[in-house]
Amino acid sequence: MTVSQGARFIRSAGFSAIELICQDGYRCGLPEKATGREVTAAAKAIRDAGLEVAGLVPYLKAYNTLDRTRADSVMEAARRSVDMAAALSAGGMRILTGEETADSNSGQSWNCMVERLRTLAEYADAAGVDLWLENHMDTQVRTASEMAALVRAIGHCRAGITYDPCNLVIMGEPDDRAAFETQIAHIRHVHVDDGRIEPTGGFVSTPLDEGEMPWRQWVRWLVDADYAGYLSAEYVYRWTPDVLPPPELALPAEAVAMREAIEAAGGSVAR
Repeated sequence: MTVSQGARFIRSAGFSAIELICQDGYRCGLPEKATGREVTAAAKAIRDAGLEVAGLVPYLKAYNTLDRTRADSVMEAARRSVDMAAALSAGGMRILTGEETADSNSGQSWNCMVERLRTLAEYADAAGVDLWLENHMDTQVRTASEMAALVRAIGHCRAGITYDPCNLVIMGEPDDRAAFETQIAHIRHVHVDDGRIEPTGGFVSTPLDEGEMPWRQWVRWLVDADYAGYLSAEYVYRWTPDVLPPPELALPAEAVAMREAIEAAGGSVAR
C-alpha cells in the first residue's frame, strides 16, 4: 500500500493513529531523505484518513559507533528524522540503542551513545519531539535495567522508553513484572504483540490471544500505573508473512482486542 492507502486501511480497521516507518524502499512510509513535499503529502494523507501520527520509526542504530565518520552520518540522519517527525506532528521518534558491541568496547560505546543521544534530545526538544528508546534485539542495550540506566544517563526530559515487553521476553528478561517496574517511570510509548517461545528457543509471532504472552496483564499494569499514551499493535507481517495472517484479516480483530483489554482494565480508549 501507499501511505494514503495504508492510512485509510488502518483507520477502517479501528485504530486512531499510526507509527510511520522511515526507511528507503518501503512503500508505505517515508524515504530516509524525504523531501518537504513528500512529508507534507504523507501528513495530509494521514490527517485526511482521520488518524494522528503516533511516532516516526527510523532504523538508525549506530549511535554508539567509535567511528567518527559513521557517527556524523547517523547524527545527521537522526536530526533529519526529528525534523520529519515534527512536520508530521508526531509525538515521538523511535530510537534503536546502538549496535551490538564486543565487551572490550562496551564502556566506550556506551559513553558515546549517551553523549550523542543527549545532543539529539536537545535538538528534538526544540522541535517538540520525544525520543522513544526501544528495547530491541541486536542492539547494545537489551535489558530493562540497562534501558532505564541509559535514560537516566541521558538526563533529558525528551528521552523516554518504548515499552515492548514481548521483546524483553524474547531477549531473556527473567521477570516481566520487575522489568515493568524498572521502566514505568520512563515509559512514553508501548508496543503490544503476542507469540510463543519455541522449544528450540526461537520466537514465533501470532495474532493477539493466539500466543503465550500475557499481553492483557501487561495492559492492566499500564492502566493501573495511569499510563495515558498510545498502545501500538506491532503486527510484524512484513517480517513473517509465512506465519501471520494478512493484516487485512487480522488487524481489525487486534484493534477490538486491544480496546477490550484497556476497558476491562478500567482504562479509557480514544475513539
